[in-house]
Amino acid sequence: MVSFRIHDPFSHTVGDNSRPGSCSQQINVLGQQFLTALKDKIVCESDFQDTRGDVSEQPDAPVTLRARELYESSMFYFDNTFYIDTRNNENVDYSKTIKEWGTKRGILFGGTKQMERTLVEDLEIRFGYPYLYLHQGCCEHVVIINDARLLTPKDSLFGFDYPLMTKVSHKNLIHCMTCSRFPAKWIVRGSDRLAHDPTYQCKTCFKLLHYKNGKKIGKFTAYQYWQRSTIL
Repeated sequence: MVSFRIHDPFSHTVGDNSRPGSCSQQINVLGQQFLTALKDKIVCESDFQDTRGDVSEQPDAPVTLRARELYESSMFYFDNTFYIDTRNNENVDYSKTIKEWGTKRGILFGGTKQMERTLVEDLEIRFGYPYLYLHQGCCEHVVIINDARLLTPKDSLFGFDYPLMTKVSHKNLIHCMTCSRFPAKWIVRGSDRLAHDPTYQCKTCFKLLHYKNGKKIGKFTAYQYWQRSTIL
């Protein structure tokens, strides 16, 4: 069993001393499972965003297409080797652009392999070393392998329980800016009823301030906002 720590994305520029984002999830994966099993278990808010954009006219309409369904491409980078998800023929090979960039700067990258054909036990990795998970085109997560060991009687011995998420952090939870009680579910912009622009609101405050008898009041735009605590 191999333990992967997935960190939140963080702002960084070359030369600064920014610290990596906090660990958001720890996922235990069996050595005989493919890398796609790990990829499919990672939870990132950007994957759940509603691709329709502003839905203020029909906030209760069901989501028809999420970002993860529209943009399925993703990539791991372990020990100078790229692992891309090619289960969908339309997926983009992120490694191609990076290799072209490296060639112009004299940087030699390793090969590219298929994520769905690579077993976790075949990875060449270093413990505690920062690796990369990239998806949605620009959403980057630091990935750290912190443990690898045999299963014990205290672990689940059922293969279908893996990948197994053993840690989930809610550290960056954003609450409603109106009631400060519940997690934010909406981002509201351009509303003359609110003191801040944009404003994060829970479902209840959003409806009470901007709708009457189910109809929109005034001018504003609204976007669904997903947080890890509301997904898991």
